[in-house]
Amino acid sequence: QRRLPEALPIAAIGGDDSGLDALSDRVRTAVLGETREVTLRVPMRESKTISQLESRGEVIERDYSPEGDALLRVRVGAKLLEHLRIASPGLRVIEGAEPAPIGTGWKPPASS
Repeated sequence: QRRLPEALPIAAIGGDDSGLDALSDRVRTAVLGETREVTLRVPMRESKTISQLESRGEVIERDYSPEGDALLRVRVGAKLLEHLRIASPGLRVIEGAEPAPIGTGWKPPASS
């Protein structure tokens, strides 16, 4: 660990201190991004967006507006949130940590 401070020690034999929980957390963060807790306004017509939030995030609280929007308090990865903001024009972050500006996440490799 002195040569690679970001390395995680892992034991082949399971147990509470095998390191597998830390590895799982590190992989989850790399794939989904840092988890954020936000309140979102999503039009009900964007049911695919709501479904993705329910299956890939954690819905903490749910309410519905008279205008036909779902108001969702969710814990969600920053990468999924950025993806949904691009793909769902009606989605609005109304409270909580504002994600990075659209387009600042993954960048394709430079072509040679």
